Amino acid sequence: MIDVWIAPKDINYSVPQLVYFLLPSLYEFREGFYPNEPDEYRTFVGGAWVNKKASTYEGGNSGASDIAPFITVSETVAELESRLSQIHTTLPGKVDGSVGVSGEALIMCYTDGIDEYTLADRLNVDAQSLIIELSKMLQYMSGYKRKRIDYEQWRREKRGKRVERIIDRLLNSLSAGRTR
Repeated sequence: MIDVWIAPKDINYSVPQLVYFLLPSLYEFREGFYPNEPDEYRTFVGGAWVNKKASTYEGGNSGASDIAPFITVSETVAELESRLSQIHTTLPGKVDGSVGVSGEALIMCYTDGIDEYTLADRLNVDAQSLIIELSKMLQYMSGYKRKRIDYEQWRREKRGKRVERIIDRLLNSLSAGRTR
């Protein structure tokens, strides 16, 4: 299987980059290392997967940066940690009450490799609810810029917009039925 690797200049925190490279590499980032460029790899740039080979330039990357390598790692881990820390929500528990779920759930799935069903059992929540929530968390974390509102507020606004779209469609179909 070909490794996934994203050049620091291409990081835009898209969902595929989060799932296949950034979150799986989180521990390396925390230790101050950026994963080495593999000989052959897949990268997600411009909304598409691209197969690439490592640079053949002897001195390293021909497009060398003026920025110290540790700054890229520091900025990447700081941004990931900040986005993860903004996520807090609750899910209905299987037995009683509700269970708090945070960005740690994403780390458990995509960094530690725990599958969603095992994690749902550990948290004592419904697996389908957890899978849907993990998807929402990834959507919240994604994007070039960090969200200015917390996760719960973002969920409420997103839910409100979805309800507005449904009402608009319903009203449009009703008005179209009257004109016939």
